[in-house]
Amino acid sequence: MISCNTHEEATQVGDILLNKRLVACYDIFDRVSTRYFWPPQTGKIESIKGCILIGPTLHAKLDDILITVKENHSDTTPYIGYVEMNSLNSDYTEWLHKEIKK
Repeated sequence: MISCNTHEEATQVGDILLNKRLVACYDIFDRVSTRYFWPPQTGKIESIKGCILIGPTLHAKLDDILITVKENHSDTTPYIGYVEMNSLNSDYTEWLHKEIKK
């Protein structure tokens, strides 16, 4: 999961990850709102909408994804998170392994 500031940024980062075969596909979900202190460690709260980019991948690709996102994201510290999924159906797992570059 990667937070992005705009739908365009999410598409750009998603396409880069997809073309490098670091993810098998990707989805973009619009956020209603996200709130955070900005600048950091201040009392000023910022609010934006943005998107969440989700791309199924393999654990072995996480380091490459981190590097690629940091090189292509507008934020200096973008949120990049990994949620491990268990008990995926075998057809999907087989497809995932075929789509991601070894």
